[in-house]
Amino acid sequence: MQLAARLTLIASILALIYMPLTAAPQGIQQNSNTEEAVSQSAETEGEGDKARSAENVGGIKLPEVVVEDLGESDEDEFTAEDAVGGTKTDTPLIEVPQSVSVVTEEQIEKQAAQSVGAALRYTPGVNAQAYGFDSRYDWIFIRGFLAPKFLDGLQLPYGVGYADPKVEPYGLERIEILKGPSSSLYGQVPPGGLVSMISKRPTPFPLHEVLLQYGSYDRYQGAFDLGGPIDERG
Repeated sequence: MQLAARLTLIASILALIYMPLTAAPQGIQQNSNTEEAVSQSAETEGEGDKARSAENVGGIKLPEVVVEDLGESDEDEFTAEDAVGGTKTDTPLIEVPQSVSVVTEEQIEKQAAQSVGAALRYTPGVNAQAYGFDSRYDWIFIRGFLAPKFLDGLQLPYGVGYADPKVEPYGLERIEILKGPSSSLYGQVPPGGLVSMISKRPTPFPLHEVLLQYGSYDRYQGAFDLGGPIDERG
């Protein structure tokens, strides 16, 4: 009886030992089957999303765009192509090795600027009216330094108290702002830069202009500009 009981116990122990080994592959196979089913479902959903996206894109019709020619510059644009102050010669701006901003005559007219400072209000790096509007003087700062003013290449009185002259912008052809040191061309000037003003030049065509203006606070102003060739040869 004891021998039979021992054999039964040993058989039970062996059955418990070998049962997980035989059952494990079935569980692994079940898990792999589950993963394959999930991946197939995800692929099916992805294909469905792509199909719906393709349908949506195909349903939107964009308008046709036809480019016939390149755009031409407007006559009233304010962009200058050359400058005189950067090299003291008529040089294209792209060839000037210095930062130069140009305010053209057209821009001065469109802004209705009543002073040089008012004409420079939209120039980068320039504080044209540091103390607000002033009908007596032009306080122009370039890169933090009070800028001297030049008219046709000659420096106007500068730093002599309140004796600085004020230039009327109506008589200017352009205003050039030279930023940075320019002592090699203009002598002793602050490192911030300078203001170079160019007077109107004679025109190759007849010009007869009379200007009358009035405004608030009893403001009245008159100006005239006459020019043109002297004879047929200019």
